[in-house]
Amino acid sequence: MRVTRRVQREALLSVLVTSAVFLAGWAFYLAFHLPASYRADHWRLAWIGFDVAQSVLLIATAWAIWRRRVILILFAISSAVFFLADAWFDLTTARGGDLTQSVIAAGLIEVPAAVALLLVARRAVQVIANEWWRTVTGNDAPPPSRLTLHALADSVTSSRSHP
Repeated sequence: MRVTRRVQREALLSVLVTSAVFLAGWAFYLAFHLPASYRADHWRLAWIGFDVAQSVLLIATAWAIWRRRVILILFAISSAVFFLADAWFDLTTARGGDLTQSVIAAGLIEVPAAVALLLVARRAVQVIANEWWRTVTGNDAPPPSRLTLHALADSVTSSRSHP
């Protein structure tokens, strides 16, 4: 039996919504049951591993931009998420004078870098959509926030039926 794209999409949506609801409940539970503080035995390993992963993502993003690869979208968004997570954990785990340093790093480096990377990804999506759309319709594509997968599929279908 072949599973249709519609069934796959509906299953994915169900899993995502169910997971979001479960995670919200889990966060509510943790709000009342987590200890106020906790000693992490592998604190250095956690931060070093995180920073190494962040560095690898930035190198991958730079490589994808240099080689003009579409995968830059995935790498840029992943790098942005790492920058935002880095800022979040720096701010929420800082004590005393470290908080000032964390606020400065978040405000001047991590959040602006994340925004820049998200803009790079958005621009790449726009360029790809424009090329696709222009090839099929002869016009520029709408902005990514308004462009639907249905519109892309419909434009391909209509271009195939009108040689």
